[in-house]
Amino acid sequence: MEEKKEAPATSLQATGANTFHDHKGNVFYRHLQIDEVERAFNFRPPTMLECAYQTGIERANICRYVAELEKQGEIALVRKGLCPITGYRAGFYTTNKSLFPNIQQSINI
Repeated sequence: MEEKKEAPATSLQATGANTFHDHKGNVFYRHLQIDEVERAFNFRPPTMLECAYQTGIERANICRYVAELEKQGEIALVRKGLCPITGYRAGFYTTNKSLFPNIQQSINI
């Protein structure tokens, strides 16, 4: 039988839809994921789990990115409701500035 030859290893390998896995922890991969998460939250306010399913990025990373984006004022919690995937209470976030809740409204709630 003929043995299979392995492809030469590279530090940057494609792993899915416009994402790359970097074995050396390259910052480039992180920025790709953050950009993808920002785009996912721009169209309609999803939960973090919906975003994870949509983008293929692990939910733990999405939670981390959402916390960073909140500190920068780039994402906001629009409402809390039942997650369509799990049926449990969850937050719905957006990066679309026109959907950000009014600050005065948040104080009165």
